[in-house]
Amino acid sequence: MITTSVTLDTITSTILLPKSPPLTALVNFLQTPENLIALNPFVESFHRLPPPPRTGGEDDDSNIYTITDRIPIPFACGLTKTSTFTTEFSEPEGVMGLLSTSRAELGVVTGSLFWVEDSVGGVTVKERFKVYKSPFGMRWFIMMVARRARITMMERLEEVLVRLCDEQGVSVG
Repeated sequence: MITTSVTLDTITSTILLPKSPPLTALVNFLQTPENLIALNPFVESFHRLPPPPRTGGEDDDSNIYTITDRIPIPFACGLTKTSTFTTEFSEPEGVMGLLSTSRAELGVVTGSLFWVEDSVGGVTVKERFKVYKSPFGMRWFIMMVARRARITMMERLEEVLVRLCDEQGVSVG
């Protein structure tokens, strides 16, 4: 079951699974950027950028991607606009999930957090999308496109999670 709530700059979507695959399988799926990118119906292409020069003793594995979307233009009879942006993914501390920050043309900055929570009667997978910065008058368009994308993304994610349950031998009620 998917529920969604929307404010002026935030979309929060929730999937409640009565039963779930082991949390490790679920979290591993969510913490793989390519899996989440592939859920977006507007993504035309993406590629991972090479890691930045080494800065020290830490592992410098790059989680930065260039993503190209083909976005439908409202009221334009099927016309689309191509938009390329950069997204950085990271694992948030203390949360079983994945955080992303996207930077696009015209100074647009958005963020998304996917996370997993144990809940009464199953497991909850949530996503919170937020517009942090956008040119005046453009937020409505960003939110409209994001909402369309989120509906399909969460439907696809629910299908994947049910398939993960089947692979793990867990029945979803």
